[in-house]
Amino acid sequence: MGRMPESPNRTASRPAAFRPTRGPIDAVVHLSFAVLMVASGVRYVLRHSPADNLWTVALAAAVCVLYAVVAVLAKRRQPWLLWMVALVLAWAVLVIAAPSFAWCSFALFFLSRAAFSGWIAYLAAV
Repeated sequence: MGRMPESPNRTASRPAAFRPTRGPIDAVVHLSFAVLMVASGVRYVLRHSPADNLWTVALAAAVCVLYAVVAVLAKRRQPWLLWMVALVLAWAVLVIAAPSFAWCSFALFFLSRAAFSGWIAYLAAV
């Protein structure tokens, strides 16, 4: 009997650094991050003085930009480690200033799972 040709979808034929994207799930996670950031930002602006709003909104905008950069770099499989560290640090400062932004941690968890691979992904998620 002849051997069947190997399927191009087999794991053994994939490069080591290749991880399939999750397509629609990734899009939902990114959309949920945007919704949570907007909701948290609106909540903060409505409950605090305009002087407090400026720096917190600027930091929230920086977190959004860093999130977008990490998401694009993770999708392209380009170096992203320093960007991810900057994102987590900026988000942590934002949560200290405005705790309602803590809800965005779920999207950051899934982004770190997409950006990291193997045991590093599990450590990053903790």
